[in-house]
Amino acid sequence: MKFGIYKVTGSRSYRGHEPGTEFTAQLDRNAQIRAVNRGDILLLEWIIPALEPGSVTFPDGWLASPEQSDHRGAERRLIH
Repeated sequence: MKFGIYKVTGSRSYRGHEPGTEFTAQLDRNAQIRAVNRGDILLLEWIIPALEPGSVTFPDGWLASPEQSDHRGAERRLIH
């Protein structure tokens, strides 16, 4: 899955975006090619969504062993 950053270059709005504005979208490949060839939009950059290493962390205690965990109530509910 990849998204594009586009700029509306035509004299009319494109899918609700006014001329001169930039927008991010996942357009159908054929629709993108037609719009670029017509001069309606310009592809500025591709974006491939990804997580950066270290950008996501677990809450305190989530990675603790069951003996160290303070989630005994949750464990009890999952067992029964």
